[in-house]
Amino acid sequence: MKKVIITGVSGFLGEMLLQTAPVATELWGIYHTNKVMAKNVNLIAFDLTNFSLVEQFIYQIKPDAIIHAAALSKPNTCELLPESSFAINVQASEYLATLAAEYQIPFLFTSTDLVFDGKNAPYKEEDASYPICVYGEHKLIAEKNILTIYPQAIVARLPLMYGIPNRVSNFFKDWQIQLKTGQPITAFIDEYRTAAHGLDVAKGIWLLLQQQQSGIWHLGGRERMSRHEFALQMATYLGCSRKLVIPTQQKDVLMPAARPADVSLDSSKAFALGYAPQMLANFFKA
Repeated sequence: MKKVIITGVSGFLGEMLLQTAPVATELWGIYHTNKVMAKNVNLIAFDLTNFSLVEQFIYQIKPDAIIHAAALSKPNTCELLPESSFAINVQASEYLATLAAEYQIPFLFTSTDLVFDGKNAPYKEEDASYPICVYGEHKLIAEKNILTIYPQAIVARLPLMYGIPNRVSNFFKDWQIQLKTGQPITAFIDEYRTAAHGLDVAKGIWLLLQQQQSGIWHLGGRERMSRHEFALQMATYLGCSRKLVIPTQQKDVLMPAARPADVSLDSSKAFALGYAPQMLANFFKA
């Protein structure tokens, strides 16, 4: 993979992919509106729903692989703007897969644990998917259509990711700032995930590409815990009072998008391949 295109390079996962890219890889990063400041990537800004521009770019660059990490990824936003979600999460993804298939370019699509309804965790790759929010529904549509268009494509279902990004904000960064400054945080006691560090997930993505895999893969972490348990561990490792972590339930917070109770991923297939996400405790000990 001498030349790789990464879409969504300005996001958290995009940042992690740049940090973990194989040595001597020529990286081309696509972003939409948030400009990226990075030295090891060639950057270009355009809208992935502009299909003629996308095709021209792919034809000119002639990449050895495409990692499609761009998405409208906030479930509440997708619920309120379903047409925008469909255009970005489904149509743009399908078109990129079509181009990749036409030019026989290895293609990896990043999906989500939210394709599941949360009733039968932990989930293996072959388990039935019944999303309960627009974001999960659109990601599942994209998954199925991409693998129909290009059976050799890779679909990587990603978990809740943590880590401290340099460019963007995320729940983990916000929680850490609040806890360190003595501010309380609220966390769900009834939402379970298999969270993983963003750098580990990025390494897993590169691993799938390097080993020329195809089909659906889960890149979850090794630990199943509620958001509340996660927050309590954070407070402990940071040396902050656990009393700052206020338990709450999903039903107590009004949100446009429904949240599944438990979308923990069984990632044993990826573990056997060499995917090695760290435990949360190791992050704070490092």
